[in-house]
Amino acid sequence: PPAGPPPDTPVHISRGGEKHGPYKYSTAKEYLAAGQLLPTDNAWYEGCDAWKPLGELLAGAGPTGGMPAAPMMAPMAAPKAEEHAMYDAYTESEQRSKLLISLGIMGIVRAVMPIIGFSPEFRISFDNFKLSGANAERIISMLGPLVVAITATAMAKTTRDPVRCSVVLGLSLILILMMDSGRSGGGSMLAMLGSFTVPSTVYGQQIVYFLGLTAFIMGCYVRHCRPGNLPAYIVALVGGGFLLLSALIPEKGNTVPIISGFKLLKDSPISALALIAGIGMKIAAAVVTFVTTRTKSANDVSAKSELSIKLLIGGVAVSAAILYLDGLISLFKSSADIGPKISFLVTGLLRFVKSLASTGGLYLLPGLMGAYLLMGKR
Repeated sequence: PPAGPPPDTPVHISRGGEKHGPYKYSTAKEYLAAGQLLPTDNAWYEGCDAWKPLGELLAGAGPTGGMPAAPMMAPMAAPKAEEHAMYDAYTESEQRSKLLISLGIMGIVRAVMPIIGFSPEFRISFDNFKLSGANAERIISMLGPLVVAITATAMAKTTRDPVRCSVVLGLSLILILMMDSGRSGGGSMLAMLGSFTVPSTVYGQQIVYFLGLTAFIMGCYVRHCRPGNLPAYIVALVGGGFLLLSALIPEKGNTVPIISGFKLLKDSPISALALIAGIGMKIAAAVVTFVTTRTKSANDVSAKSELSIKLLIGGVAVSAAILYLDGLISLFKSSADIGPKISFLVTGLLRFVKSLASTGGLYLLPGLMGAYLLMGKR
């Protein structure tokens, strides 16, 4: 093949309709070897007759003379139905392992962290290990999350997809169904955030919320990594629709969740703020996904899909944090002695951390494991 151009020759890169660079010819070769640029990226430099895959261009497909018509306009076409992955295979595999380890650690923290009380006497209670006299269902509810968390952490580096995804997905779904069976309203694990309980109307109907959460996380995560994946786009839209329904379907004996939030403004402004913030961020997450259609550029789809996930998860954390702060304010306004105040503060904080760890370490697993299975191996 003909020799390449001089090392300082500007090389223009196009990925998913987005222009990058130009990079020096020598730099482009280094980035390609390091995985920062992909062989499938379109590339062009002065003297080439057309845009070509970067791997082909740098492998020796040198210029043949002439300039292509409007060379910089070619990569700006609308994205194709199937885009390439946003990360190389190694980076993607490492991201999966790290995320699985993080969720596993959160689940372990939820299970083993004790509840500490200082007043009227110092007391440490390991609620997840109170097995004496407990029936089988209670034991599974207490120890099940620890088993799932340890399994996920252990398999993160030792087992590859799709085996680990299938195992963790099956375990988490079975456990969630068993833990939530027979529980209703605010007693559901999906509605509990420790001693500071977010009203169940933050989630709306529990099963609708869980289906929406799982499908939404699954679709948006796949779109973040594979922006042009059509099944992921459909799953994300379905998940967003269920999330909206969970904000509009009233709990048994209650009104529509968003209306409940505004009704609370008069009697409990802080609780109302927590409720409205949680619902609002959930709705915002769905709306961002709805407007991020497949006509957008790959980079835009990837970034907005990640934003949607952050809004959804952030809504739960923000609601819980507001209620926790409200509890602290009420506590220190009371005339109780400093000892009980400190005890309540520490105990409440530990329950707050345990509940958020439970939410993240267990209820995000089905959506993420489903996403990994949908993406498959590369």
